[in-house]
Amino acid sequence: MDLKGDSIKELGVNIHNDFTDSKPKIKAKRFNRKLKLFREFTLATLSALTEIKQTQLRCDTGTDNVISQVSALDALACTGVAGIQWKKHLSSRVHVTLADRDDVTKLTSNSEANDFSCSEFHLNPLRVPGDLHESQSEKEVHVCNAEAKAVMVMEAFNFIYLNPQKNATTYFEPAFNSLTCRGLLCFVFPDVSLFARSAHVVQRYYGVDVVKTEYLKELTARIIIGSLARAAARSNKGIMVQYVISFEDYLLICVKVCRGHAAADTSLTELAKLQHCRLCEQRNFIPQQLALLEDPYSLLACKCKEKNPGKTAVSLGPMWKGPIYDWDFLNLLHKHGKQISLSSKFFEVIHLLLGECMCAQIDQPTGAAPEDKNAKETGEKLRNGTELPATTQALNEPALQGGDSPSADQRQSNDQSLNSEPSLEKATQPAIPQSEKPMDITETEASGNPSEECSESALNTLKRKLEHLESEKPNEAKRHHKALTDNQREPKSANVPFYYNVSKFKRTNIPKLDKLVTILRCAGYKASRTHFDHSAIRTTASVDEFLTILG
Repeated sequence: MDLKGDSIKELGVNIHNDFTDSKPKIKAKRFNRKLKLFREFTLATLSALTEIKQTQLRCDTGTDNVISQVSALDALACTGVAGIQWKKHLSSRVHVTLADRDDVTKLTSNSEANDFSCSEFHLNPLRVPGDLHESQSEKEVHVCNAEAKAVMVMEAFNFIYLNPQKNATTYFEPAFNSLTCRGLLCFVFPDVSLFARSAHVVQRYYGVDVVKTEYLKELTARIIIGSLARAAARSNKGIMVQYVISFEDYLLICVKVCRGHAAADTSLTELAKLQHCRLCEQRNFIPQQLALLEDPYSLLACKCKEKNPGKTAVSLGPMWKGPIYDWDFLNLLHKHGKQISLSSKFFEVIHLLLGECMCAQIDQPTGAAPEDKNAKETGEKLRNGTELPATTQALNEPALQGGDSPSADQRQSNDQSLNSEPSLEKATQPAIPQSEKPMDITETEASGNPSEECSESALNTLKRKLEHLESEKPNEAKRHHKALTDNQREPKSANVPFYYNVSKFKRTNIPKLDKLVTILRCAGYKASRTHFDHSAIRTTASVDEFLTILG
């Protein structure tokens, strides 16, 4: 689409896209309307990060009046629409830097058209990365005419937004070199179809093996996240995936950076190869071990190897096998999206991500169709075993000793456990180690030999320890908050990898997807719709079990 001479307004920001000079002429440098949803998620992500940083600062200082700006970089600014939106909606809470290696005249004019003054940001090789920048006013942005990689290597930022057009892997290491601890990286990958049409290019860039599958979009996302984890580990940093969004041929990946060799090692343990059946699309992650598997086909639940000659499965990856959604962070995005008044499409995707994150039922939006009672009854029959084959029924019933049948109470408890959902609002407080608990003097005296009396010096030592522990009690809340916001906190997610495209199954009586999801849940499986493919379902059921339910 030719946008020459256009004037675009998005989220209250006016952008002129009429490049009249010789730079840039390539279409990639122009405004992309398709990425509006990604820019909304990026804005909500940065807004959530400002709240997180402010909460941490208040906890560390103990005061509520401390304000610190979050340094944000739009590394490939082009028209500057993303960075100008950040500054317009978040004002003094962020320190925005717009970088572009081409002529920044249009970037400057777009900023001034929205009543923002532009200050030149010069790279100083003598400056120590991470030193605090000068405070930025509400109507000011910094513009840097330099290569994005050079800016990221020479400066440190809390938030980086990258939207590359060609080889994206060259930006990974500079980005992690620049990001501070608990900083966020929002990365746009522009060409998902590359993984389907050019396996040799993917091998060259990412060092992984890939074939075309029905779950190609999520496969691409997990391969890119695995490459991000390896790039972060080379800088002694780890990552935690916040969310992944797919739209047409684009992917938006948001990861949080955790500093330290322990975090890096933990991230690398989430990498694994995937065994994929080329006949029925059944898949399973291969366990990480040095010894070879005696029977690799035993990892797959399908019987394609027994029914067909030759090699029916391939090994893909390595890729990220951990969760790709964080429930708490998605809820925070939903909250900030309401504050900024983002589009209805944003909240529609957020609702899909929340259901996909837990692979369970969540509160339905206004106007959504109620749950199908017939589907629920069908699922109940499947779970009770009246319409389920022996192989599937065995997976849903507990192993009993002596061949006894389960009692009614046991069936009721099992049904409640299958239907119950995790408590998402309650966070468990970390237990205080035994070494940090106050020591009772009387218990200490009783634990010794009753015939020996405690000396006066021993009692004084115990009293001093008790006084020291009592003086630390006001800091317990601070320690608890630090433990809850620790870098290695496990995100709340069901972590059900990949999905099944229902339309590819050759069945004539396929129910609607919402009804099929309800049937799977009532049958004891986790299931949800997925935003990666509107004709697909994410579920813990295997291919055979899925086909059995389809009839």
